[in-house]
Amino acid sequence: MPVFTIKVSLDNESGVYFVADSNVPGLHAEADSLDEMRDTIFQLAPDLLCANGIIKPRSQECDVPLELVMRESIKARRIGY
Repeated sequence: MPVFTIKVSLDNESGVYFVADSNVPGLHAEADSLDEMRDTIFQLAPDLLCANGIIKPRSQECDVPLELVMRESIKARRIGY
C-alpha cells in the first residue's frame, strides 16, 4: 500500500493550521493546534480513501500509512556586529 502524504501549513496571520497539499482526495481541514490537526487527519483520511475507492479495507478496521509533513514559513533576522 502506498504512503499517503499530507502537508500541513500554518497561516501566520490567523494562527490556524491547514492542509496545504495532499494525495488524499477531498482532504480539507484546519485546526488551532498540530495535535488537533493530526487527530482530524487520522480520522478523515482513511474514510476518504475508502470512499474514493483508493483503498479497500478487508474489515471494518484497517491501517493506512500516512506521512504528515509540517511546513512553516518564517523570517530570521541576522543581526550585524
